Amino acid sequence: MAGLHGGVQSIIKEHNPKALFMPCANHSLNLCGVHSFMSVSSSVTFFGTVERVYTFFSSSTHRWEILMKSVGVSVKRLVETRWSAHHDAVKSLKNNFEKLVSTLEEMCDPRSSRENVDTREAASTLLPALCDFSFLCYLSFWCEILEEVNQTQKYIQTSGLSLEKCVIKIKALKIFLQTQRIQIVERAISYATEKCEDLDISVERRGRRRFRKRMPGEMSQDVGLTLPEELHRAMLECLDRFYEELEHRYKAMDDILITFGVVQSETLLTSTEEELRDKVPNLTKIYDEFSAEDIILEILRLRRHLEAASISLQEAIQWTSLELLKFIVKWD
Repeated sequence: MAGLHGGVQSIIKEHNPKALFMPCANHSLNLCGVHSFMSVSSSVTFFGTVERVYTFFSSSTHRWEILMKSVGVSVKRLVETRWSAHHDAVKSLKNNFEKLVSTLEEMCDPRSSRENVDTREAASTLLPALCDFSFLCYLSFWCEILEEVNQTQKYIQTSGLSLEKCVIKIKALKIFLQTQRIQIVERAISYATEKCEDLDISVERRGRRRFRKRMPGEMSQDVGLTLPEELHRAMLECLDRFYEELEHRYKAMDDILITFGVVQSETLLTSTEEELRDKVPNLTKIYDEFSAEDIILEILRLRRHLEAASISLQEAIQWTSLELLKFIVKWD
């Protein structure tokens, strides 16, 4: 769709070179999340374990019945194209972690006659992956982040949402990632530490990891670090990558908002003539068939027309850009 050479974007630009392209806000947010969690191997492992939990229980109606009876809620699967699914999966695990662990422990018990050998072996493999300091850190870490991402995604899918509101909502998410950067990581480590103490889980590494495949640069960065210190660095790296992706992918939105800034309700109705002269060139440098002077004259005429129609500026400012433009079209 977005291809510069063979996509829909390029086909439209063949017909109208001045058409401006803006990527889907929701899809872009999905990509920000995917690229950030894939930047760190321990984070990739975490989501792999989350998916394994779903696969384990969903592969058998018997296992699913035990899950519903013991835990009371279903586990969710990951869907890469819809990051709200990641939120649902992680939140479900975090809220029911102790019940889930107890259920797996019972299914591992060799004295249990209810489970066959395959189920016991699969549960025995899955249980230590869950009862792991690294997994618990990411469980808290991603649950907190995905809560904000999910809320943002729902908002930007609102029918009739204006570009201005969409940009503000994305900026709010960026502010959250920036201002809560350290606190999110510290809360995650604190949560994992407390859970490990409650459930008697070791915080130390399990065995030597000499042959574990590392991400580029990870080996030199992690030399001499304890596991909590290594995870602290890794989670900060995920957050920073998420923020960078948001900055990069939503620049097109910011650019379009700046280009059409002069036709936003507040600017049209309240900006001084000097402020208008600063903003109008952003529009006329692309749409050069309009002169800046003519646009400014039309804006001043619009204000007089509103006054003549007994519509106060305070009322008109509350209109969306679309509503204001419809008013302009209606009155020719």
